[in-house]
Amino acid sequence: MKALLCVIVLLLAGGCSSTPEVADLTLPALIYQAPFPPFPYPVTAPDVRIELNILIDEQGAVRYVDLLRGSGSTEWDSSARAAVFRWRYSPAQYKGKSLKLWLHQSAVVQFAQPNYMTLAELYCATQEEADSVYRKLTEGCDFCEMVLLHSVAPSRDQRGTVGRVNIQQYPEEIRRILSRLEGEEWTEPVKYGEWYAIFKRVDDR
Repeated sequence: MKALLCVIVLLLAGGCSSTPEVADLTLPALIYQAPFPPFPYPVTAPDVRIELNILIDEQGAVRYVDLLRGSGSTEWDSSARAAVFRWRYSPAQYKGKSLKLWLHQSAVVQFAQPNYMTLAELYCATQEEADSVYRKLTEGCDFCEMVLLHSVAPSRDQRGTVGRVNIQQYPEEIRRILSRLEGEEWTEPVKYGEWYAIFKRVDDR
């Protein structure tokens, strides 16, 4: 039997901040989820619930992870905690300035098969620009040309090519959108951390 992948569904996020003006605080958003390891023994329940305190720095990198509620497996909990150190967030913002912040994260870890597809991506800095690019794509403009003209992602130098990836690494909303794509289709603009992203599924048959 193939090992089941542990898929993370984040439930609640709460920030710990010393600033009184909470309305001016923008919490970090998860951009990349390094996958959790397969569970070390047969799973009877459909999911496992865990709770974490995560210290996220001004660049969105994870600096410390405190596992408050584990799975019951010391071995798996240790490997899962190590995986969280490879997660990536958009930085917390307070009045337009990035800051370090503790994030309390509750999550359901579900068990599923990996889901691989070949993707390209285009990131825009604003919703308005992403909407404009999307309109041009629907009018017949070439995706690669739009990437070269508009994308702010590091993949711009590769014409937006991401390659073959397991889409379970993306946050839940992105996974759900990607799973509905057929070959050569692209998504509408979707908020992805601090950017607005358009993903394209590449038909690699």
